[in-house]
Amino acid sequence: MWVLTTFGMFSVVAEKETITRGKVSFTRASPDERVIRARTLESMVTLIRVVPLLDGREIHEIPGRDYAFRIFVTKVELMLVMSHLAEAIDYSNFKDAAKERAKDIPERKGYLDLLHKVWGLGNALQQALHPGSGLYGSWFDHEQTPRADKGRKNRRKRKIVLDASPSDDADFGLEPVLL
Repeated sequence: MWVLTTFGMFSVVAEKETITRGKVSFTRASPDERVIRARTLESMVTLIRVVPLLDGREIHEIPGRDYAFRIFVTKVELMLVMSHLAEAIDYSNFKDAAKERAKDIPERKGYLDLLHKVWGLGNALQQALHPGSGLYGSWFDHEQTPRADKGRKNRRKRKIVLDASPSDDADFGLEPVLL
């Protein structure tokens, strides 16, 4: 699972890990453990500072690996970390909050670029699947080109409720109900 916060991107996996310290290797593969991985040390250090439960947690650096910085948590600890991150949301615009919190932290400029690209790709997907529903003309010029149909009041609004009752439908039994 990818987790994008205002201060960094994390990948959470249930993964067998072999950690080497000097000449000693050990494997941690408990079914109860999860690995929180980050691409930058700054992101991982910030996560540990933001979530009190992680205070004192050892960061494992594995050079040459995808997501070089890792910490181990139990499934229960992971739920508490996610709950803490959700509780800390105090913004109405995610990218603006990330930009504000990145002030004076040069390592985060690349992360802000990543967030804009992810946003743009998501917007492009939304427009491809639901034409006219995105906010801007295309993903590569989201800063410059406002959407052509600015009249929000003219757009058809709808409420979608999912029926989770068992069904033969290939979409996991979820059928949208338009109200």
